[in-house]
Amino acid sequence: MKKQIMNAMLVTACIFAASCSSDKTSEEKEATSTVSADSIAKKPLTTVAFVDSLHDFGTINEGEKATYTFKYTNTGENPLVLEDVRASCGCTLPEWTKDEIAPGGEGLIKVVYNSDGRPGEFKKTITVIANTQAEVTLLTIMGKVTPKKLDVQGPLKDQ
Repeated sequence: MKKQIMNAMLVTACIFAASCSSDKTSEEKEATSTVSADSIAKKPLTTVAFVDSLHDFGTINEGEKATYTFKYTNTGENPLVLEDVRASCGCTLPEWTKDEIAPGGEGLIKVVYNSDGRPGEFKKTITVIANTQAEVTLLTIMGKVTPKKLDVQGPLKDQ
């Protein structure tokens, strides 16, 4: 019985590891933080304020590319630099303002979620690494994808 439970746990762990919707492990987050800390440590810190950090697309149809733009403002006294912006999955593509943002200036992070082949609910995290006091900021998109309707034909008849 114990062996069956362990096997079931192992299979579940493998599925989660291979899943597109899985977030980074704490080791990956730590490695990202360590690498980025070296490059960010040389820049003076500032603060950033996002208009929102969560966007719910609601229900979309499978195959749609849902797009949302997160807006932010440099609320600090030093230039803001987004070192990196990463999505938790390859199905989500972020694009962002790469130039330094002066104090009081605004920037954008455009996120595109490709729902093709991904019916059901989704929740994706976008990790923003910047020269801010809280080095990592997390943004989230979520929603539900309605599956494509299959074009089902009846059995073929002899001609």
